[in-house]
Amino acid sequence: PGLMFDTYGADVLRWYFYTVNAPSDFKKFDEADLKKISNKVFSILYNSYVFFDTYAHKEVKFDLKLEGLGNVLDRWVIARLHETILNATKNIDSYEIGEAARGIEQFIDDLSHWYIRRSRRRLQKPENERDYDEAIATFRYVFEELAKLLAPFAPFFAEALYQSIHKNESVHLCEWPKGEKKFADKNLIVAMAEVRVIASAALALRATHSIKVRQPLAELRVKSTPERELLAKNAELLDVLKDEVNVKQIMFDKVLKD
Repeated sequence: PGLMFDTYGADVLRWYFYTVNAPSDFKKFDEADLKKISNKVFSILYNSYVFFDTYAHKEVKFDLKLEGLGNVLDRWVIARLHETILNATKNIDSYEIGEAARGIEQFIDDLSHWYIRRSRRRLQKPENERDYDEAIATFRYVFEELAKLLAPFAPFFAEALYQSIHKNESVHLCEWPKGEKKFADKNLIVAMAEVRVIASAALALRATHSIKVRQPLAELRVKSTPERELLAKNAELLDVLKDEVNVKQIMFDKVLKD
């Protein structure tokens, strides 16, 4: 164990034992699993914070009002965060520690591979002050609450993350975060999931036909489903999808084949 602690850190080993399988099952230890956890959980979260810290100007006010956020990406990541808090709380109360940890892991992946990726330009080349301020405030709020979620699972990493925002304060003296259903917007979460599914399929189709993403296309036709009705009525989400796949118009077609 000492060698693994020195190589990967105690938190990585803790996370491995939480998530590798059920507590009652035998565990076939493989160091390669520690490398995967280090990369897909802790390195991703560390790099996500570095991105925030690089572009967060000190003069920005960090007060965040969860109601009335202007950008759909901010509202979505807040919804996913509160959904994760609610699920983690429920699982921990039921002693389903592995399920709680895996849910947090999925949120970290969503934070990095969708929210940050889609928000890069908002921080690097902001178009207006309000959107920039709200993005920075959202980032800060997410990292604060995520540090609290991580504290029982990865106490050292969580402390470092929290103290990066609140100097000389300990995350282990904080209350457990409170998830609120009114902020865990199910419709937005479902609709954004459809955006990601459609975007992935469209980008794969572009690659199949060797059409580079920087080349704009006139139209994307998508098979209409009940789940996508929410998306079809949401102009903000459609704009996210248009930008992601670089098309001018999106049409939903009920008779389109899969």
